[in-house]
Amino acid sequence: ENDSTLEEFSDKNITISYNLGRLYEDQFRYEDASRLYKGIVKQHPNYIDCFLRLGIMARDRGLRKEAEKWFGETLKVDPDNKSALCLLGRLYAQRESWKGAQDNFEKVLGICEKTRVPPDTYASLSLADMYYRCSFTNPEKKQRFFDHAFSFYKKVLKREPKNLYAANGMAVMIGERGHLPISQEYMIQVREAASDYPEAWENLAHIYAAQKHKITEAIKLYQKINAKFYNNQNARILLHLAKAYYDAKRLSESRITLLKAIHIDANDPSLWFNVALCLQKEAEEILSKPRKSIADVEKAIASLKEAERSFNNLAEGKPSIKYSRRKAKEHAEYCNLALSTTQEHLEAAKIQEKEEEERRRKKKEERRKKK
Repeated sequence: ENDSTLEEFSDKNITISYNLGRLYEDQFRYEDASRLYKGIVKQHPNYIDCFLRLGIMARDRGLRKEAEKWFGETLKVDPDNKSALCLLGRLYAQRESWKGAQDNFEKVLGICEKTRVPPDTYASLSLADMYYRCSFTNPEKKQRFFDHAFSFYKKVLKREPKNLYAANGMAVMIGERGHLPISQEYMIQVREAASDYPEAWENLAHIYAAQKHKITEAIKLYQKINAKFYNNQNARILLHLAKAYYDAKRLSESRITLLKAIHIDANDPSLWFNVALCLQKEAEEILSKPRKSIADVEKAIASLKEAERSFNNLAEGKPSIKYSRRKAKEHAEYCNLALSTTQEHLEAAKIQEKEEEERRRKKKEERRKKK
């Protein structure tokens, strides 16, 4: 019942109360679960599992500050609670507050060392992931961070040879070091061992995409990932698929794929930037052909105009880490310059078509005379 209260349960049955709260969570009755957990900790302030559940529910609803508060309550009761420290560290990592994340995960490993138990796997993998991500944002410490990440993944795999997350991370890093065939073998094994683990499929697709002769396999795999795991509704996977099409010089398919991604996430400026880039490249391809029709040139002109308009909008937009406003401005200027030469291409196409028409007329005349 929705009006269930803690008073229905005696102190002796506090575990039943907690389990009922977990049942409410499974039924998405979060308010009922929350009321039970709060009632339990009111009578039993040291029942830290309730603090953890309250924090996890808040986290899952996007209430970061409330989640931090509940995990903090856990640590007041038990400063060395590894679950609370890991959950708190994860919250910091999600908002890229790396110092806070590092402090919490390293404290967990310190507790493990102090109590002479094996290093905590979750904390180790979280630190590996943190160092790997930081290696891309700090050029001066890139190699150092990369080495730290590799070391953590390697240590976890040594302790747990079947740990898929460590194997996946290791495969990605081997690929980053340029050993793509070895990385590919790792990723195939991970994917086969965990067919419901999308990250393994994605990383294998990335490895295929990094090899020119494997680009077709990458395209097929991205398509399969989006269908199998995301009901064809993942803008990030569509962006990777569009990049693979682009690298395969299948520009129109790349542009169409990007437009599908925009339909899902219209607020991502990088998608608009890449659509404009495809339009620019499609126009370049047309104009670089030695022979082209008037319709071809007119299509190129329309593409360049649309690309220029998009690049100008992006250049004048708000600063974003998703794309460079400077590059957008450079592309807009390039499109403008290319447009200034299209009249020559149009005149040349008209002359070519006129010559073709004249040749066809003469051939037709010759056939008529032979009859």
